[in-house]
Amino acid sequence: MRRALTAAGAAALITVLAACGGSADSGGSSSAPAPSPSSPAAPAQLPEGWPKELPPIPGFTLLSATGANGNFTAQYAASGDQSEVIKEYAIYLQNNGWAIDSLIPPGANGMWGFRAFGYGVTLLGVPLGDQTVVTVNVRPV
Repeated sequence: MRRALTAAGAAALITVLAACGGSADSGGSSSAPAPSPSSPAAPAQLPEGWPKELPPIPGFTLLSATGANGNFTAQYAASGDQSEVIKEYAIYLQNNGWAIDSLIPPGANGMWGFRAFGYGVTLLGVPLGDQTVVTVNVRPV
């Protein structure tokens, strides 16, 4: 995903340079300094206060996470169909004190709901292109 964003950014820069009459290989002089390479984005981290009883999903990369005061959202991704990994994670949560939320049928349409430790949690795992994306929402109950 970062490669695609980098490629899109480079294409946009080339388009802007061409529109302004310049290019990377034009050989003309320019008073503007060459852009410095940007540093890679720091990896996403779970926000402070995220329930310690809700560990990251094994094999997934954390894409983003936000929230405070017990209300959190995190988004994870992994290559391929990861529905079995999500089921295993749901079983892990059940074996570690999380109760199935009776309002959400377990695994229906890729969604799981849990309640414990003063929180309600929903997991929604969906295939998106060649990967599986899981959104985790946490709220106090």
